[in-house]
Amino acid sequence: GVYTLEMSSYMLERLAAVRFSAAAMLNLSADHLDRHGDMAGYAAAKLEIFARQGADDVAVLGDDDAATRGASDWIAGRVVRISGTHPCPGGVWAEGATLRDDAGPLADLSAAPALPGAHNAENAAAAAALALAVGLDRNEIAPGLKTFPGLPHRQERIRSKGGVLFV
Repeated sequence: GVYTLEMSSYMLERLAAVRFSAAAMLNLSADHLDRHGDMAGYAAAKLEIFARQGADDVAVLGDDDAATRGASDWIAGRVVRISGTHPCPGGVWAEGATLRDDAGPLADLSAAPALPGAHNAENAAAAAALALAVGLDRNEIAPGLKTFPGLPHRQERIRSKGGVLFV
């Protein structure tokens, strides 16, 4: 089976033996420095998700963030780059509302109402890259994104009235 986990830096810093065959890190910004001491400590905690990967494992890295882009030096697995804004040959990216990879279009993001904006295009690219890495057929990506309901209270569309969308 396949297990999907979202791991915080607080969780990752405590791992000792868990290996992820497919893992993603989308960005690395100055967060939780009170916990990790500095950016180096925070980066080390987040990079722990890739620590025990081997050559057959997949590391999905966000290409929209310079610090994350540079993290590939620490990764033993196969790096797959993703972006919500620009092409990433060999990876998954959004071109406007089209999510694609080298083989062509994967999904029309305008048909996924719970995923508006470039940040969600990057999230969709990461989800697609991970899904492909664990063996999902590329034809299963669009229906999955289209039917994703989103998280409660996060950019949740309430109603449209008089041409105004209430979120």
